[in-house]
Amino acid sequence: MIVKRLLLAPVILLAAWMIAASGVVNRYNQTHRAQQLTLGSIGEPDDLNPIVSQSQSSADVEQFIFNGLLKYDEHINVAGDLAQTYRLSQDSIAFFADESRAAAALEKLNAGGARWPEMKLASCTRRGDKVVLHFEDPNANVAGTTYEKALFEILDRNTLLPVTAVTITHDGKAKLPDGKPADTEGVKQAMSALAEGLKTVRIHEVAPINDSMLGVSLIGDAKAFKEKLPEILKGQTGPAGEVLDSLDQALLNEPIITFKLRSDARWQDGQPVTSADAAFTYRSLVDPQYRSPRGSDYWPVKDVQAPDPATFVVRYRYPYSECVNSWQMPLLPRHILEGRNAQWWADHYNERPVGTGPFRIVQWKRNEFIRLEANDDYFEGKPNLPAVVYRILPDPFVNQIAFDAKEFDTNYLLPYQVKRYEQDKNFTTFRRWGLGYLYVGWNLRRPLLADRQVRIALAHAVDVDRIIKYVYRGYARAANGTFPFQMWYANKTLQPFAHDPELAKTMLAQAGWRPGPDGILQKDGKKFEFTLITNNGNTLRAAIQMLIQDDLRKIGIKVNTATYEWAVFIKNYLTPRQFDACLLAWNVGYSYDQFQLWHSSQIQDPGLNNSSYKNPEADELLVKIRTTFDHDEIARLCSRLQEVIYNDQPYLFLCYNEGTDAMYRGKYVVRRPDARGGWIAEPVRNTDIGYAYYMSWWAPASAAPRLAP
Repeated sequence: MIVKRLLLAPVILLAAWMIAASGVVNRYNQTHRAQQLTLGSIGEPDDLNPIVSQSQSSADVEQFIFNGLLKYDEHINVAGDLAQTYRLSQDSIAFFADESRAAAALEKLNAGGARWPEMKLASCTRRGDKVVLHFEDPNANVAGTTYEKALFEILDRNTLLPVTAVTITHDGKAKLPDGKPADTEGVKQAMSALAEGLKTVRIHEVAPINDSMLGVSLIGDAKAFKEKLPEILKGQTGPAGEVLDSLDQALLNEPIITFKLRSDARWQDGQPVTSADAAFTYRSLVDPQYRSPRGSDYWPVKDVQAPDPATFVVRYRYPYSECVNSWQMPLLPRHILEGRNAQWWADHYNERPVGTGPFRIVQWKRNEFIRLEANDDYFEGKPNLPAVVYRILPDPFVNQIAFDAKEFDTNYLLPYQVKRYEQDKNFTTFRRWGLGYLYVGWNLRRPLLADRQVRIALAHAVDVDRIIKYVYRGYARAANGTFPFQMWYANKTLQPFAHDPELAKTMLAQAGWRPGPDGILQKDGKKFEFTLITNNGNTLRAAIQMLIQDDLRKIGIKVNTATYEWAVFIKNYLTPRQFDACLLAWNVGYSYDQFQLWHSSQIQDPGLNNSSYKNPEADELLVKIRTTFDHDEIARLCSRLQEVIYNDQPYLFLCYNEGTDAMYRGKYVVRRPDARGGWIAEPVRNTDIGYAYYMSWWAPASAAPRLAP
């Protein structure tokens, strides 16, 4: 009788789940019967404004609504999107002690004119004690070396004055030591006085980044200036100045990107897309009131110009190697959002955005679905499908039932589902390594987790192989840091910490942790106890929470667990850094620039350095990585950065996972525009970016004969 009662409960629960899923499905189908592509997800977007959203669920929907100036093609090469063409050039200024030395340098450069074409040097002029050089391509290679190395085969580098680019913060609410407000003008005056007093450096230029940051170009020996600047700017009511990054250069190099926009692109309300929208998007990204976590990608920008509706020009304060890629950032409509504050955006735009993409949002019913309809005026042509619906089914079990019932067309598979769908002839599956990693983020502000040796001990204590075997069913591999292992810039030799609970115990004992009467480790009268939080609705993370809890219990650490709805998780815990440890994943994409995640300037909200990690070497490497165009040097710097961060363990790096999606076999084909004004019809296939790359151009396979070129 007992056995029957134990078996009966799961059966009743299963029936209840199936009824609930069927109810959701039927209610939905009664409302929406039009032909459409339906996608399912266990996660819901936080909002649909790409400069402030933080979830993968948001990005999944935003890809249908927005466009950037540029995009990746299917081979991960940068291509035009809203911009029809773009051109990268650079102005470089060489500073000399006096005019005579500048004149001598110009004479040498003119004498070496035969080498100008290989350096892509287009012009060279003198302006007083400096020489201005214009390069057509700052990324040009010269017989296997860089343009700058080739330049200094003509010029004597020792005759130039060094250049330093510095980014600093200021706060108009604070006061400078002389009682003046620490606003932009007050800080400029304080810096000028400091430079005048030192006699070793002069300020060439100050470029405002936003209303609380300045980019400063210094000529000469800037060491003493940088050391004294924080003290000079220290306010009476709070810190008014802090050096965020500093780049030493031989030349003042200012890359320039010139975009030419398409003439046929329109916002989904019919207004034309112009360069003013691109300029507005840039200003919004760096405006502190909108709190964009992506703002630091645009700190290197010196200024932007929109000389005519079709031309957008971006000038940088110093070389930024991801400058071109960063303009894949979706544009925002100036005519709707300009002059509106962040609260207005939240109330009127972030859930009903107007974009330029192939689909426009028409309905968002929280916790149920988001409905997008085809944009008939899309600049590449009207989509083949009338609608895309994004179904939100937080329970993975209900999600699977709905997929099996053909209530959506493609689905991300949990590891235990993969073999079943791969063996089912009704489905086509697509498998590929992801672009991120799973991790436990430690809050380094917590004294319990501030000790590096303790964090390394925790890494030895957690059995990552067990997580891979039982949670991911082998579709994962142990992570060795912050870069996906398959990337060209990732460290290929760094080995993950071995699972060694005895070593973990020894390291904790060396750090002063001893077992208490109840077996829980203690130090200075405090137990080693913390809470590991994650978002709800994710069965994999719930299982991993329990495995980590079990592993750490074995070495005398008590781990409590909690899960929260995503919006609550972000707002109440992650953003204000009110957590001990969090179990999350990053999708870092194809970019090697992880300044947002790890630089100490990103510790405060809206920065994404949620663990409050700070390491001077990591900061220096992060700045160097984003300020060189040399491919080999980027790989070397990234490899070292990965090693530094992994050995500090601000995260417990768990694993990289291999993701698999399934779709109903033969239901869709791709019909997409080609580059010559025609159309291409082909099966849905895996590209270098994935099978969903052309999803906006999917079409019912039943219509393939009439859709074929």
